[in-house]
Amino acid sequence: MKVLKLGFLSTLVVFLIGFTGASAQEVFVADLSGDQVNPAVSTDASGTAVALLVGNVLVVGGTYDDLSSAVASQIAGGLHIHEAERGSNGGVVFVVSNDGGTAGTFSGTFILSDEQVAALQAGHYYLNLHTANHNPGEIRGQLEQR
Repeated sequence: MKVLKLGFLSTLVVFLIGFTGASAQEVFVADLSGDQVNPAVSTDASGTAVALLVGNVLVVGGTYDDLSSAVASQIAGGLHIHEAERGSNGGVVFVVSNDGGTAGTFSGTFILSDEQVAALQAGHYYLNLHTANHNPGEIRGQLEQR
């Protein structure tokens, strides 16, 4: 699955660069794991996300695998972006489309306000994936600028 992750993310980055043309771009990444959930979760699950901000448009994509149970889609789609600093919990800002199941991909495109752009750039956005076994979240990752 690691080869699939790298191949998918490489394809996503190439697509995003082509999608955005010569506009100013900012890249953000997140490694999702159980130890970033608050409180921490013991799990073999992991995920990776890449996000590209062009102006006020945020494009997010990534993969997840080895979840202990299926994505809990009844919880706001099961995967979303929250606003809070690392180690703190915050409210849902955007629902992210995903494949469901115990492994898959996710993606979404969102229009951000100037305040939301500032929160993203300050490192205050994280992805949280909820599962049937871990309703508060099985894996989480803070979006960090690269």
